[in-house]
Amino acid sequence: MRLRTFSALRLAEAMAAVRAELGPDAVIISTEADERTGEARVIAAVEEAETEDAFLDHILFPPRDRPGRAHLSDTVANALDRTGAPARLAGRLIALARASEAADPALALAAALDERFAFAPLGVASDRPIALIGPPGAGKTVTIAKLAARAALAGRSVGLITTDTARAGGVEQLGAFAQAIGIGAAAAEEGPALTAALDLVRARDLRLIDTTGMNPLAEDELRRLAEILHAAGAEPVLALPAGLDPLDACEIARVAAVLGARRLIATRLDTVRRHGALLAAADGADLAVAELGFAPEILDGLAPAAPMGLARMVLQSHSASEFHPQARAADGSP
Repeated sequence: MRLRTFSALRLAEAMAAVRAELGPDAVIISTEADERTGEARVIAAVEEAETEDAFLDHILFPPRDRPGRAHLSDTVANALDRTGAPARLAGRLIALARASEAADPALALAAALDERFAFAPLGVASDRPIALIGPPGAGKTVTIAKLAARAALAGRSVGLITTDTARAGGVEQLGAFAQAIGIGAAAAEEGPALTAALDLVRARDLRLIDTTGMNPLAEDELRRLAEILHAAGAEPVLALPAGLDPLDACEIARVAAVLGARRLIATRLDTVRRHGALLAAADGADLAVAELGFAPEILDGLAPAAPMGLARMVLQSHSASEFHPQARAADGSP
């Protein structure tokens, strides 16, 4: 995808130039009028056979003459480019960051992320059972252990169930985590056994269900997973591992959304420096970002997602464990 900037005395003229040069399939990313001259500027995108890193040559407007903002667009744009954010989404976030009143790039990007995405942490209690779904190796089991530990430390009662009975060691892994936390865990593949297991933990504040790795291309597996979710009356939450190709991550997220997911947990953030897949998945499937998994430790490896924590992670291009968002992400502090 290539982003282009068009300028004209009037918006209609700039739009006409977009259509004339890029054709009817061009996507309008943003429009803006220069505060001093009144000149109209339009950012448009079109699919072309060239690398996306060229979009930075065309996306940046001349910065506004406001003190302290001269390099804001460059800083945000370079960070989004480094993190591998899709070009169209990057353009929207840059425009939103520039529209904010913040002079600090972290605050401006946080404002843009807050405008573009929803943030919905899971908390330590839920009326419905929560079932973590996601591809094999996404870290669902360890994430469930982190959620359970957080709830237990907050004085909440927790019930753990795994339907991942086919994977070697799946039941034992959750059982070991549950024992370390000091709670019990049950295994129930599906049907009456799952219903009975849920009945045993009906009064718990938080009921968490571990599931088998989801292959987004296997219709039979997806159908079975949908039946489990329906039988449990559970809210599916996507566990999305960092480091995926953004297009693959977006496809997985869309499949999860079809299964009823409305939130995602980003896992294994400590293993990568680029987070474009997370941004692409949340944007492409319209999923709220719930939690950030940034370290393997059960008691201190998961943070509620917040715009400032995510902005800092993108801007610094560090693995998430390097800035420890546990305290920062919870309150959004700079």
